[in-house]
Amino acid sequence: RYVDSNTFVRVGVTSSSTELKYQVITGGAAVTDTQLGVVPSAGDEIIVRCSGAEITVWLNERYMTKVLCSQGLTTGTNVGLQMSGTLGGRLDNFICYAL
Repeated sequence: RYVDSNTFVRVGVTSSSTELKYQVITGGAAVTDTQLGVVPSAGDEIIVRCSGAEITVWLNERYMTKVLCSQGLTTGTNVGLQMSGTLGGRLDNFICYAL
């Protein structure tokens, strides 16, 4: 749910923690920063499903969490990928379906 460069929802790892996180960024600041209790490895598959206010996250087809988030529900109609820093990584098979 990308609204603009200061307002979005993201799932992934950061330079401060290699643990998988769910974050809500509002006005450029993380207002929600939840670690999901697992460190992804090379080749792992992260699936994020947004349906209405419900955001569900899986890692390698293992359910991780479901959260309710209304940020960007009507205005965050874009999706994207972000990689930065020194963690490295590879992006593959990015798929987005309209529901």
